[in-house]
Amino acid sequence: MSLIVNASTINGENIILDKCLSFNFKKDRYHPSAVLNARFHIRRGDLNTADFTSITATLNGRVILKGYLEKGILTMTGAGYICTIKAKAKTSLLEQNHIMPGTYYNMTLNKLNSDYINLSGIGFQSSTKALNYIVIKDSASMWDAASHICVRNWDCLPYATYDNEIRYGLPKNNFQTTIDERKVISASVKSDNSTSISSIYMKDTNGNYGVFSSHNNIPLQRGIVRIKHINTDLSWLANIAQGLKSKLDFSMRYSKSREISYHGFSGEDIYEPVNMNNAIMSIDKGQFRPHAIRIKGGSKGIVTTLTIYDDYYSGRNTQ
Repeated sequence: MSLIVNASTINGENIILDKCLSFNFKKDRYHPSAVLNARFHIRRGDLNTADFTSITATLNGRVILKGYLEKGILTMTGAGYICTIKAKAKTSLLEQNHIMPGTYYNMTLNKLNSDYINLSGIGFQSSTKALNYIVIKDSASMWDAASHICVRNWDCLPYATYDNEIRYGLPKNNFQTTIDERKVISASVKSDNSTSISSIYMKDTNGNYGVFSSHNNIPLQRGIVRIKHINTDLSWLANIAQGLKSKLDFSMRYSKSREISYHGFSGEDIYEPVNMNNAIMSIDKGQFRPHAIRIKGGSKGIVTTLTIYDDYYSGRNTQ
């Protein structure tokens, strides 16, 4: 199996884990936290710790994760020594760091990281487009703030690349892959109405409902009524209509999707072009851009599953 993990230990040692027994990898355009779970066989004496300071995972020649160890276990078994790791991409730290609540002026994506909480190893797509001000609420993460900036500036949500770059536009690396239809295992179409909201009402600054609301007919067409009442959201006072609409649009994430699984891994990342026979899943012009990636590997080989979300925000990253 061609998954290789390069790790560094607290003591400064560089470790290569290349005898992979099994692994599971997943990433999604709505979250910055790509996750890798993997098991490796090691020889006795090769390793005496599972406490690593950095993780770089490469699959079929492409780096799919640059990050840190969340959990590590070193186990002695009758079959030998097993090293089990759970690693996350550096960008997952954006969900784990809160910005001090308050009002910030002339905020850009780049200033969000460089001026307030500087997380090394994470980049942001360059842009000088600034918000006049942004209100950061209690317990708001850096990912929440980045999402807010992207919605207000470009009516889209950010996503993370394998290189730990946060982008609002399409990739610029010109990387494309092709799926051999002979390797396709399955193709499916899915619906998910579990989070959709039909109406949302927000209190005005006097504490009354009725002035600010937004409505979504799609759940109603499916016989679903979900009405939400929320407190005054100060972060959207600059454009309340846009704020309420964004909450409804976000509630429709994953509502429609197409999924294809195939043997192997060709190197796909989120939003990079993938070429394949357009007769499969009605792919437009024989090319699509995946919004989620799952890869499993074991004794029977590697299987990659690519998902296309046919929802509002997944189609907005076109800058």
